[in-house]
Amino acid sequence: MTNKCVNNVELQGFINYPNYKEESKYFSASICISTLHKNRQTNEEMKKQTFIPVCSFRDVAKKMSSLQKGCFVKVNGKIDVSRYEQNGEKKISTKMIVEKFELLEEARPQQQEPQQQPSSPKMDDDCPF
Repeated sequence: MTNKCVNNVELQGFINYPNYKEESKYFSASICISTLHKNRQTNEEMKKQTFIPVCSFRDVAKKMSSLQKGCFVKVNGKIDVSRYEQNGEKKISTKMIVEKFELLEEARPQQQEPQQQPSSPKMDDDCPF
């Protein structure tokens, strides 16, 4: 039996913090993934959100540059783990390098409240838009 090393990942989630750098053809963002977990003590289902850093280069980055916060996407790629030292402390950074993506749903337009009501920030538990 041969030993195979596979590094292939597919994620579906909402785009968060999109950033495209034209000069270097580099796109970065986070993908928000919501999962349900059961609390072992109460047996209640709890929603947990995880933000996975993603990036892409060249042609894929250019295509992803049109994505806005809140777009629901499917991305395929590879996990990249980097080790570095900062202020004498060893750190590890993990991100997904996107090789292809598919826009599943456009970002929902932001709802504006009527002008008569004072605006106050909303704190939602749902991911994220």
